[in-house]
Amino acid sequence: MPTISVIIPTLNEEKYVVKLLDNLVAQTAKPDEVVIADCNSEDKTIQFTESYKAKLPIKIAHSKHRSPGAARNAGAKVAKSEYLLFIDADMHIPKDSLNQIQKSLTKKPVDFLTPAYRSDGKSFVDSFNTWLINVWMVGNIKVFHQIFAIGGVMCVKKEQHEKVGGFNENMVVQDDINYAYKLRRVKASYTYLRSLRVIISSRRWVGYPTVVGLLLLIVQNSRIGRFFLTPIASKLGLQKKYGQYK
Repeated sequence: MPTISVIIPTLNEEKYVVKLLDNLVAQTAKPDEVVIADCNSEDKTIQFTESYKAKLPIKIAHSKHRSPGAARNAGAKVAKSEYLLFIDADMHIPKDSLNQIQKSLTKKPVDFLTPAYRSDGKSFVDSFNTWLINVWMVGNIKVFHQIFAIGGVMCVKKEQHEKVGGFNENMVVQDDINYAYKLRRVKASYTYLRSLRVIISSRRWVGYPTVVGLLLLIVQNSRIGRFFLTPIASKLGLQKKYGQYK
């Protein structure tokens, strides 16, 4: 079985990260290591994660620069496994997630793997947003035969991560989309593991009117959005900053 290092980028995630760590403790296939990649959290994120060291092989990595890309890169630098499994702190994963990923990579070794998503929220916006994410996945990966990903859960071969130079640390949003484009350019192989549905937090849409929330999702997942519309949204104060979620 391929070895897997789980990397969790954090910035003031004490309310969420322990739930994800509980998910990792419950896995039927244990991670080879769990790297908490922290951006100088000011709450009890590190204190809480260190309390799991008896249950999980935890390492702590630090990034002075506060961005998800910088955190992920810091975690990747200390990770020792063949594959890097980046999981956002507010995600929930089924107990057979690592087992499914390892079996898939054993059967079909690839450079990159992404699962399907579902929301923990019950509103129309939550359901529609995750449906749209999955449609985008299928459209890009199955129809257009090109890598596509969002940062919630991404598994990448460490060799390929280093080859593309990791994540763009200056991007506070869409660094995951940019990362997928970089992997496309080196023609990385990939798998869309549709049988695995991980749970994305509805907190990402809290505070947005319905229409704005839907439009921002579309903006963040398009070329024109990356280069034109998102900068406008940021100037108008419509784009949340890293660590702003509560």
